[in-house]
Amino acid sequence: MNCEALDTATSYRLAQSFRWAAAAALLLSVGGCAATPKIGPDGLPEKIFSLPTLSRTCPVRSPSEIASGVDGLNAQIGSFPPRFRDEAERDETYALWSDLVVDASAPCLEVNDEMRLFLLAELYRQGHNMDVPGSAERAESTIEQCVSTYPRFPPCHFSASYFYLSVIPNPTRLQRARRSLDVLRSEARPQPNAEAESGYVFLHIYEGDLGAAVEQIDFFLTAFPDSPRADGFRKIAEAYRARLAAGETTIEVKEVKEWPSDAKRGW
Repeated sequence: MNCEALDTATSYRLAQSFRWAAAAALLLSVGGCAATPKIGPDGLPEKIFSLPTLSRTCPVRSPSEIASGVDGLNAQIGSFPPRFRDEAERDETYALWSDLVVDASAPCLEVNDEMRLFLLAELYRQGHNMDVPGSAERAESTIEQCVSTYPRFPPCHFSASYFYLSVIPNPTRLQRARRSLDVLRSEARPQPNAEAESGYVFLHIYEGDLGAAVEQIDFFLTAFPDSPRADGFRKIAEAYRARLAAGETTIEVKEVKEWPSDAKRGW
């Protein structure tokens, strides 16, 4: 874990849980960073997993069973850090994840192309959360293939926004996150979409714009005053307003140009 980047990456990395869950409170509560090289961010001894060998011609699960399995894995690896009770659950999760990747990659899987790409995008995004080397690159390439081929297909844009705002930002990733959030906002009209609008909060934070972040939080709270994220967002807005009153206008954000060699997010 890279303690240097905690202050800047916390906002979205801790938020991403396939529901943008708990960022708000954590943004204001992150303190020191314990250097424990043998313990991973999930609180368990570090373990290196690998991408599975794609060995099946046909899947053993139906498309709906694969989709259900992917959705179910979000409880453990939909966000970073992953949530495992113990090492046994981590190993079981990895085994299921690997098998789902093999099924979703099977050539004779009977599902339309955009859904296949979405399932793979989600699986590799989850693999990245579990620190499986190579998952980040595959998530990115699959997401980009999906959104370029099916530019109005919301599921892949959700995957894109979750993914690009859950890694240390650079201009390309932020541009892609905005692209997908813009599509999701457009598709949701005339009603705002809570997932997309909360995504814009973190986009502005990652862009380093204090004023825009506060403005977006105010919009979100007006549209979704009873959201589970509301209290956390209010705390963020209060802290940012104090900084604006003190003359600050920007948030310093660490930028990286390439994927870290160990596929971690840098904090």
